[in-house]
Formats: sequence, C-alpha cells, structure tokens
Amino acid sequence: MPTESSTSRHDYLKQVKVKVANYCAYRERCSTEVMEKLLQYECNEEEIGNLLAYLESEGFLDDRRYCEAYAKDKFRQNKWGKVKIRKYLNHKQLPGDLVDQGLKHIPNDEYKEVIAYLVGRKLESVKGENDYIKSNKTAQSIIGKGFEPDLVWEAIKSHN
Repeated sequence: MPTESSTSRHDYLKQVKVKVANYCAYRERCSTEVMEKLLQYECNEEEIGNLLAYLESEGFLDDRRYCEAYAKDKFRQNKWGKVKIRKYLNHKQLPGDLVDQGLKHIPNDEYKEVIAYLVGRKLESVKGENDYIKSNKTAQSIIGKGFEPDLVWEAIKSHN
C-alpha cells in the first residue's frame, strides 16, 4: 500500500501532467522549454523523462514540428533571415538536423522576394547619402535581420 507522501506526490504529478499538457496545447513548445517548466514544478530527472515521453506520445510535444513552425513564423511575421532563425533554434538546444529541416520549410522564392522587398524599402529610407553609403547601410541592416550577405548584396545589385 502506498504511503501518504507517495500518494500526494502521485497526485501532484497528475496535476503537473495536466498543466504541462495545457502549456504545450496553447502554442508550439520545444522540449527545452518544457523541461524548464518541469524544473519549475520541481520534477526530478525520472519524472521529467516520463512526462516528456507522455507529451511526445500524445502529440503535445514534437521538436521537428516546433522547428518548422518557428522558422515559418519568424520568417513570415518578423521578416527574420535563416541565419538569425538558426541561431535562436540552436540556442534552444535543438538538434541540427531538425533545425535544417525546419529551415527547409521556408520557400526559396519567397525568401528572395522578402530580401528584395526589405532592400528596396531600406534603400528608399536612407536619405541624402551617396549610392555607396546607401548600399552599405542597407546591407548592414538586412544582414542584421539574419539574411545571408551574398543574397543581400545580390538583391542590392539587382535593385540598382
């Protein structure tokens, strides 16, 4: 027969399971974010492993799906380039192959269109400078958003 403390721990873990499932259902989460949340709930390593396995088996947690959603969202909503997106996904300690897979969900034609759009907008906003300075300021700005320098300079040259 379980002791009172093991029963109360069991009940507590059932509550944590529901809370963390709701946490994952609210928006896409990666395993690193969920582990941090479980540590806040003072779960031990074994409990974290069991809860992560449960969340994955029930479809609440999928790092591949997270990488894809994160890459598409940051590109479309924030106009981030692949370099910046990769940096943030790596910061979440996600496997490189999943990061690469996520970045492949950004269509190349759309990616180049966004670079061209950002280049055109930035070139128009830089006032009173010669073409050399305008181009450099534009490149610096767009590269700072995480786009590859060679693609940015290609867009600048085709815009001029």
